[in-house]
Amino acid sequence: MHTTLNEREKAYDFAQKIHSATGFTQKPLLDESAADHPLGIAKCQIASSFIVAENGDELIIVDQHAAHERINLEKFKETALLDKSQTLTVPEILRLTSSQLDFLFEKQDLLQKYGIVFARHGADALALRQTNALLDEESTLDLVRTIAAEGSADASIIEDRLIYILGNIACKKSLKAGKTLSIEEMNGLLRQIEKT
Repeated sequence: MHTTLNEREKAYDFAQKIHSATGFTQKPLLDESAADHPLGIAKCQIASSFIVAENGDELIIVDQHAAHERINLEKFKETALLDKSQTLTVPEILRLTSSQLDFLFEKQDLLQKYGIVFARHGADALALRQTNALLDEESTLDLVRTIAAEGSADASIIEDRLIYILGNIACKKSLKAGKTLSIEEMNGLLRQIEKT
């Protein structure tokens, strides 16, 4: 991809403004190398939302919320597939059609793999007894309702639904825009996203 002289000048001017505003230097990083830290070393935040890092002569800008959300999602995905469940003190009752119930009971072993355990409750309902440890009761009920309504479920469909729900949880539990971070916190986040 070729850039025009005007685009290069604008990029250079932007970089110069950042360098001036943040005290960046042209000196190499102390005891740090690009190979060790591809996302560079944090220098400052912009609008308490973006981490500005330097890697040699490169300027790197990272959205702290998006980075933290991705880190959390990957952790949640690993945990969710480890068959960790929590037993509900009081089972949740979910009313469904007889064909939906039959379908869910056909898929019971597959759902149990993800920590979702239920039993029949009368002729037209099931009792949710355990949920995946990362999901609250309502999220689990939504997942079961969706699978029942679709009437088709294999491991990939259930994983896709689970990952979608986990993505929403990761978003809620991640650093928000406007959160001021120390240089150490910024560098910690950069190192974690590099591993992810």
